[in-house]
Amino acid sequence: MIMAITTGTPCEAQLPTWNVEAAVDFSGATTQDVRVLDDSLVVLAPLPADRNLASDRRATDEFGRTVPLVDGTTETEWLSGTPNVVGRQFTVDLGLERLVSRVRVLLGKTGLEQPEYFMRGYRIDAATQSSPELWRLLAEKRRNLNAEVDTEVDSTWLLVDDSGNHLPRRGRYVRLEIISQDRSNWVTLGEVEIFGVGFAETGEIVDEFEVSSPVNVGRVQWGATTPEGTDVRLQVRGADDDLDWSDWLEGGGGRDSLYGGAEPVTHLQYRGILRTADPFVTPALERIEVDYDPVLVARQVKDVSAPETVRKGEPTVVTVSATIEVGADNYGVDRLRLEGTCLDVTAVRLDGMPLE
Repeated sequence: MIMAITTGTPCEAQLPTWNVEAAVDFSGATTQDVRVLDDSLVVLAPLPADRNLASDRRATDEFGRTVPLVDGTTETEWLSGTPNVVGRQFTVDLGLERLVSRVRVLLGKTGLEQPEYFMRGYRIDAATQSSPELWRLLAEKRRNLNAEVDTEVDSTWLLVDDSGNHLPRRGRYVRLEIISQDRSNWVTLGEVEIFGVGFAETGEIVDEFEVSSPVNVGRVQWGATTPEGTDVRLQVRGADDDLDWSDWLEGGGGRDSLYGGAEPVTHLQYRGILRTADPFVTPALERIEVDYDPVLVARQVKDVSAPETVRKGEPTVVTVSATIEVGADNYGVDRLRLEGTCLDVTAVRLDGMPLE
C-alpha cells in the first residue's frame, strides 16, 4: 500500500455508540468519593466524618523542621525533652483549602509509660492559603487535664451557632500551640488529626463495557462541568478475552479524541477522575460516548516506512508505505495515524486514488 498525503476531505463512518448519560448507566460503576445524582451527574461526595485530612500531609515546628505528627501512627512522636514547652508550635499544611470542623491530638508512645506527659494547655488556629500570616482562633483551653485532646469532646470549639452546633473554619494551615506547662513533666505528641466538611478533594468512577465478539474502538467523547478550581479527567483502556488490560490512556484534553490503545478489544473500561481545590465546589461528569465498530479491519501492519524530514513552510508530498495482513474476516484499513511532524493536510490519496 502506498499512501501519499496531498489533498482530501474528512469522512467518518456511522458507528454504533456506547452511551453513558443516564443515572441508570452510571449505577453499576465502581465509585470512590463520588456519587451519582438523579439528573445523571457524577459529582464529588461529601467528606466522611472520620476522614483525617491531615493524613500523609506535612507537619512542621516553629523552626520549619518536619515533625512526625501526621504519619498515621503514635509510634513516632515529638518528645519535648524538657518541661519548658510554652510557646512550642506545630503547623499542619493540608495542601489546599478545607473547611475544618474538629481537631484531635493523640498522646505519643512515651505516654503509655509516662501518662502525665501531656499538654496542660493548648490553642488551635487556622490560616487560609491567601493569607497564611493571618491566624484565626479555632479552639483554646488554658487548663487541660485530658491526656488526649479532642475539640469535640472537650467542647473547646469557639465557632458555634445559636444552638451550640460547631461551625467550620476555612483554612489550609492548622496550627497547634502549647500555652500551659507542668513544671516537672515533659510533653509527648503522637499524632495530630484534622477533620472537616465539604466535598472530598478527589474521587473517581470506573465502569466497563463488554461485547461478545472483538470490536475496534473509535472516537471517545465526554462532557463535564468544571467550575473554577475544579477538574475532570477521563481515562480509557481496553482488553481482550484474556483480560490483558492495556495501560490507562487519557481520554483527550479536548473531551473528543480517537482511542489510541491496542485493538481489537472485547472489554473497554473508563475511569472518570474528579478533583476540586475548593471545599464548597464540585465538578460534574455528565456523559460519555464511545464509538466502536464490530467490523474488524486489518489485524497487523508490517514494514511501515515514512520520510524522516520535511521542510517547514514548504508544500510537501509525504509518502507512507506499509505492508498489512488482511485475513478473510478482516476488512482492510480503517485508520492511519501519523505521529511526529504537525502537518496541515490538504488531501489524501491511497495508491494514487483520492481517499474520501
